[in-house]
Amino acid sequence: MDEFPKYLDGFLILGKIQILRMAMKKLSIFFQSFFRLFIIAKYHSKLSQMKAYPSLFLGHN
Repeated sequence: MDEFPKYLDGFLILGKIQILRMAMKKLSIFFQSFFRLFIIAKYHSKLSQMKAYPSLFLGHN
């Protein structure tokens, strides 16, 4: 009867690890998409700057 709680502890620990893994996976997906959006936003602002001031970026007036 003493073994049963140990098994339960093991299952709980495994469950927590599983939950943590899923959370990490979701977080990494979230961060990847956020990072991609961030890069796109930066690139987009660069592009709009180039459209606004083409002479600065092309090097002639």
